[in-house]
Amino acid sequence: MDIKIVPLFSWHNIDAILKEMSLRKPTTRISITAKPGAKTPGIVEKDGQLIVAVKERATDGKANRAVEKAIAKHFGVASSRVRIVAGQTFHEKVVEIA
Repeated sequence: MDIKIVPLFSWHNIDAILKEMSLRKPTTRISITAKPGAKTPGIVEKDGQLIVAVKERATDGKANRAVEKAIAKHFGVASSRVRIVAGQTFHEKVVEIA
């Protein structure tokens, strides 16, 4: 049985790797505080921290989706370009905007 070792990186495909890297959109990560179940939804800044209040309760990810939509609307981007990358089950979250 012959074992063929395939390198993960090859100079033959460096052009494809560099092209893909240049096509990636820059992303921004911000930390926020989520307030699910709020009476009045909105986004406010307090002491340099964004506080995102949403009406949805923190059940089945509904509040997280509402937070993503609120952030997208606030920054004027599509909601598909916003995602929570840390803190899915906590009120302190890190959100990535692509």
